[in-house]
Amino acid sequence: MSRGALRTWAGPAFLAAAAALVFGPHVPWAGLHLDDHPFHWTLSRADWGSMWVQFQAYVPGRNLHILYTWLLYKVLGPSPESLHVFGLGLDLLNVLLAWALARRLGAGLGTALLASGLFLTYPNHGETHFWTSAIVMNLLSTTLVLAAALAACSGLSLAALALYGLALFDYDQVFLMWVPILLCLDTSPTTGRRWPRLALFAGTAAALAVVHVALRHGAPAGSNPTVQWGSVAARAAQAAAMSLAPLVKLPRWDTLHSLAGGPAPTAVLAALLGGAWVWTMRSLWRSSDEAPSRRLALVGLAWWSAAYFPNLFWFMSGRHHYLPSLGLALAASSAAAWLLGRRPGAGAGLAVLGAVFFGLSSALALGQGWSWKTSWTLMQRFADQAPDILGPEPESIYLLGAPLRVGYAPAFPLTCEHGVVFGYRTGRQPPVNAVTVAPTRAGLFSLNYPEIFGDSYFQWRPLSGARVLVYGSEGRLECSRTLDLGLPGGRSAVLELPGTARCGARPRLLVPVWLESSRRGRVSGPPADAVPGGPVLRSVSARTGKGLLTLKVVWSGTPGRDFAFIPRLYDSSGRLIYKPVYGEDPADPASARMLWPALDDLIPASTWKKGDAVEEVFHLRLEAPLPEGPAHASFEVFSSAPEGVWPRLGEVRAPVAMEAE
Repeated sequence: MSRGALRTWAGPAFLAAAAALVFGPHVPWAGLHLDDHPFHWTLSRADWGSMWVQFQAYVPGRNLHILYTWLLYKVLGPSPESLHVFGLGLDLLNVLLAWALARRLGAGLGTALLASGLFLTYPNHGETHFWTSAIVMNLLSTTLVLAAALAACSGLSLAALALYGLALFDYDQVFLMWVPILLCLDTSPTTGRRWPRLALFAGTAAALAVVHVALRHGAPAGSNPTVQWGSVAARAAQAAAMSLAPLVKLPRWDTLHSLAGGPAPTAVLAALLGGAWVWTMRSLWRSSDEAPSRRLALVGLAWWSAAYFPNLFWFMSGRHHYLPSLGLALAASSAAAWLLGRRPGAGAGLAVLGAVFFGLSSALALGQGWSWKTSWTLMQRFADQAPDILGPEPESIYLLGAPLRVGYAPAFPLTCEHGVVFGYRTGRQPPVNAVTVAPTRAGLFSLNYPEIFGDSYFQWRPLSGARVLVYGSEGRLECSRTLDLGLPGGRSAVLELPGTARCGARPRLLVPVWLESSRRGRVSGPPADAVPGGPVLRSVSARTGKGLLTLKVVWSGTPGRDFAFIPRLYDSSGRLIYKPVYGEDPADPASARMLWPALDDLIPASTWKKGDAVEEVFHLRLEAPLPEGPAHASFEVFSSAPEGVWPRLGEVRAPVAMEAE
C-alpha cells in the first residue's frame, strides 16, 4: 500500500480501533435496564401476529421501532448480549460514517478525524451506548440519518428521502433532520437543475415530517407527547450546557473503575488512546490540506440545531445528546481548520488539546461502561438467588434496600423490573411486581408514577403475605422475620419468609418523606379547610434546615378510615416550590418519576375521636433550599383501601407559618 493510501486510511483505522477499545470491554455485557424488561420480554418471544399487535399499539409515529427490534431478535436471538454486540457495531459504523460525511463536506484528513473522534466519545451521550432500547431509538436512527446525508452528498435524493423516512418513523428526534440532509444534497450541473431538486426534496421531506407530527398528536391510540412550551427556555439552556459538557462532565479519579484493577488500567488505556491520537493527528494535520469548509460549518450548525429542536418542546434525556453532538463536532472541526489556515503553527497545539479531550472522554466512557456492566451483574445475582428463596410461583416481589444506581448506571429504580429479571431466569414472569416507594409499619405504597398514571395515583400493598427480599451487601439477598425498616417511630413489620435466607438484614432505603412523631391533643381555634367525608385541616407550620423541610400538621375530625396525603408548597404568587418526588428533571418539572405520600401510622386516623387534634411532624427531604417569604400548603388527600388504589377524597389548603431554624 502506498504512503498516500496509508495516510488516507489511518484515520478510519484509528477510529475503529478506538471504538473497539473504549466500548468493547463493557457494552456486550451491559444487560437490560430501566423499562427494557417488559418490552423485550414480549418482543423477543413474539411471532409476526403478536409483533403486529405491538406495532399498532406502540407510540404513533414511532412504530418502526417495534419492527426493527423484533427483526433484530429474529436475526440475533433473544439474548441481550447479542443486541449489545449489534449496538457496538453501530457505534463503530456511525463514527466511520461521520468521518466519511466530514470528508464529503470538504474536510481534510485531519479535520475529518477531529470531527469523528470528538463525536465518538463526546461526554454527554449518557445511556446511549449502554441502554438496550437506545440501540434502535438512537444508534440505529443516527445510522440512517448519516446514510441519508451521504446519499444526498452523492445526489441520490430518493435514497436520502427513503433513509430519512426510515429514521423518522423510528424516533421523533429525527423530525427536523431533513434540513441538514438538504444542505448536503449534491446539486451540481451533472445531477440536474439546482432549485427544482432542492424544492422537491424539501417539500417531500417536510410532508413526511407533517405526517409524523399528525400521527404523534392526532392518532386515536394516544401516546401524544406532552409539549411543554413553558420549559423551552430551560431545555434550550440545558442543550447548550450539555454541549459544553467537557467543561463540567469529564471524569473524576474515583469514577474510573473499569476493566480489571480499578481506575489505574482505565487511566493507562485512556493515556495510550490520547498518545495514539496525537501521533495520528500529527501525521494527518497539514495546513495545506485543511482548508476551512463553509459547507462543513453550515451543515454542522444546522445538524446541531435540528437534532435538539424536538426535545426543546418535549423532554431531554442523556441519549438525546448523541445525534446533535455530531453537528457540534463538525462545526468545531471546521473552526479548527480555519485556525490552522490562519496560524499553521497551531497544528501541534490543536492535536494535543484534542488528545487531552479524547483521552478524558474515553476514560469517562470506560467508567460508564463498567457501571452498566456491574449493575447488570448485580441484577443477575438477584435472578440467581430469588427463585430458591421465593419459590416457583411468587405473586408479588418487593425488593427492599437495593441500589437505585451503580455509578453512572441505573440498577433497580423502576417498577416491574426485578420481577422480569426473575422471569428471564425462571422462564415465568410474575404477574405482579413492585419496588418499594414509601414503607410503613404494615405495608408500602408503590406504582405511583405521575408521568404514567397522573398525579393522583398510587397503590397500597400490605406486607402480610407478600414476598419481600432484602438486598444486602455484595448483592446477597437477606431477610428476617422481624424486619427493621430503619425508620423512626418504631416502625417494623413481621414477615413470613422462608427460613433458608440469612437473617438480620437492615436495608438502606431512600425515603424523601417520613413521620417523626404523632401526638394527640384537644381541638382549639378555627379549622383551616376540610375534605368532605375526610379529615379537617387545622394548621400547618414548617421550618427548614440541614437539607430538610420539617412540616408540622394539625388535623381533627373522625374520618373513620386512615388517609395519606401528598404535600405541596406554593409561594405567595402561586408558584410551586416543593413537591415530594424522586427522579425529577430540573429542566422539566412535569417529569417527576414518583410521588411520595405522607401517612400517619403511629396514631392512625381510624382511631381518632371527636374532639381530638392530632399533631403530626413529618421530615421532607429537600433537593434545594426553599425561597424566603410567605407560603401556603396544599394537601391532596387519599382514603385508605385494604389493597390497591387509594381513592382521592379531595384537596385542602392552608397558609404555612414558617418558623425560625
